[in-house]
Amino acid sequence: MSFDGGQLAAARALHKPKLDIRSLATEVGMSTTTISQFERGKQNMSRLNRDKIALFFKNRGVRFTDTGVERERGYQILRGRDGFVQLYEQLFDAAQQEGADLCLHNGVSSLVIDALGQDYVERHKERMKRMSDCFRYRAIVEQGDNIQFGSSYAEYKFFPSNLFIDKTKYIFGSKLAYVDFEGEIEIILINNQKIADSERTAFNLVWDYLAKDPPDGQYD
Repeated sequence: MSFDGGQLAAARALHKPKLDIRSLATEVGMSTTTISQFERGKQNMSRLNRDKIALFFKNRGVRFTDTGVERERGYQILRGRDGFVQLYEQLFDAAQQEGADLCLHNGVSSLVIDALGQDYVERHKERMKRMSDCFRYRAIVEQGDNIQFGSSYAEYKFFPSNLFIDKTKYIFGSKLAYVDFEGEIEIILINNQKIADSERTAFNLVWDYLAKDPPDGQYD
C-alpha cells in the first residue's frame, strides 16, 4: 500500500479517538521515531510496515486513497477467527470513547470464547476492566448461559430460550455487526450512525421489557 507522511498524519486525525504517534506505534509494533520521521518526510518506510499500518486503519474504518485518506462507509464482510478478532478490536476502540454505549444481543459466551481463543479473551477482559469507567456495556444472553466472561465490566440480562436466536448482534459507536457462528464465522459489519442508533433503540426496548435480570448474587 502506498501513502505518504501527510496521509498518515491525516489518518491519525481521522481515527476515532484521534491517535497520537506513540499510540499508533504501540498498536502496530513500530518505533515512534520511524513513524515520526516518515510523517515529516525525513525517512522512507518499508512496504511491510506500510501494509501493517494500512491494515490497522482499514480495520478501524479509515482507508488510504490515491490522493488522501477517507473514512469508509457502507459495510464490510469479515470472516473466520481473524475477522472476529478485528471486530473485537473495533469494539475496544469504541469502548475507549467517553460515555460509549456498547450493546450485545443474543450473545453465546462459549461460541465467543472458542472463536477468540482463551488467551485473547483474557487480554481483552483485563483491558476492558481497566477502562470500564469510559463505557456502558450491556449484554443479553440466553437463559442459563452462566459463563459471561465480561461480568467484571458489563451488565448482563437473560433472554428466554424460546425467543433466543443464536445470531449475535453487536452495536457500538456508529457500527452494527451481525455474527453467524455456523460453519466459518461470518460477520456483516455496517458503519452507519442512523442504523446503529435505530438498532440501539430496539435493543433498549428488549433490555427494559423482555430481558430478565440474573439471580441475586450470580455475578458477585
